[in-house]
Amino acid sequence: MENAFYNDAVVTMSKDSLSFHKKLPLNGKLFHVRCCAHILSLLVHDGHSKIEDVIDNVRESVKHIKASTVHLTMFSDIVKQIQLPNKRLILDCCTRWNATYVMLSCVLEFKDVFRRLLIYITAILDPKNKMELIDFSFRVIYSKKKAPR
Repeated sequence: MENAFYNDAVVTMSKDSLSFHKKLPLNGKLFHVRCCAHILSLLVHDGHSKIEDVIDNVRESVKHIKASTVHLTMFSDIVKQIQLPNKRLILDCCTRWNATYVMLSCVLEFKDVFRRLLIYITAILDPKNKMELIDFSFRVIYSKKKAPR
C-alpha cells in the first residue's frame, strides 16, 4: 500500500509525457488500470476500517481469556458443557496476512461460549445475584435445618 503513492506518481508523469507527444489513444484514459489484487486490497482495507472497533473488541476479549488460567478454564468448561469441538482460541498477529480472519472465524464458532461466559461474569458481579448465590451455597453446604433463613 505504501508504494501506491509512488506508483500513481510514476503513472502521472509517464502519462503526461506521453500525452505531450500525442502517443496515447483516448487522451490516456485507459493508460492506468490497477490490478485486481490492488483493487481487492483497497476494498478489504476500506471494509476493515469500518469494523476496526469490533475487531479490536474481539481481540481484547481473546487476550483477556488467554491471559488468565481461571478464565481459560472457565472457557474450556463451557466448551465441554455445550459439547463444542475442543479447539483453542486464536489471537491474530500482524505478521500473517489472514490472521484476523482466522481469529474472527474461531471466535464466531465460540460465540455461544462467549455469551455464557458473559452471563456467568455478570451474574457474579451483580449485587442482587450475590445474595442468591450465598443463600444457595449455604443450603448446599449445610443442611436445611442449619442454614439460616
